[in-house]
Amino acid sequence: MPAIEISDPTNSRLQAVAIPLSDTHDSVIARLLDHWENTKLNLPKPVQQGAPIATLENGMMQFDPANPPPLTFTTCIQIVIAGEQLSKVDTYWNNMMYQMIRTVKKQKGLDTPAIFSMLSIANAEIGQKEDNGYKFMPDIGLSVQGQDSNAAFRQAYQLAVLAGIKFAVFFNWQNNGKAAYPNQRGYMEL
Repeated sequence: MPAIEISDPTNSRLQAVAIPLSDTHDSVIARLLDHWENTKLNLPKPVQQGAPIATLENGMMQFDPANPPPLTFTTCIQIVIAGEQLSKVDTYWNNMMYQMIRTVKKQKGLDTPAIFSMLSIANAEIGQKEDNGYKFMPDIGLSVQGQDSNAAFRQAYQLAVLAGIKFAVFFNWQNNGKAAYPNQRGYMEL
């Protein structure tokens, strides 16, 4: 171990924050370094892939949309895009993706080829195609293939980031042992 010299004023400061009869110089310095690393520049702490970043008093978990949890076996409860809530019958992951495409067109005034070029997760074709799970969006002039919950959310999130569109989505995991958080509630917002 390297030997270090500590000035008398610094040593007095260390003793002021030390736990008597418990701390050593090394343990006090380590605790101060831990505190500094956890608070430097107010940067968010790294989280495990898909881990919640907060849990509200009501038990609902908040997730970072850039680091979403596995959404398999989830049911959407509420989706709000650019301040507009989707109707209850449209509250599904694929409808979130479709509505995000419509919102990009409405807010940014982009033409079909420009919107098509923004889609990097979902398969899409300019024009009408309705086989193999494609849904034709006549107001956009684009056919987009339906996705699983994870891919539909990732595509909606990517569009939201590219176009600067705010959203919030609230969901429940189903009572299934394969779900990431069975019987729990979560939300993400941008």
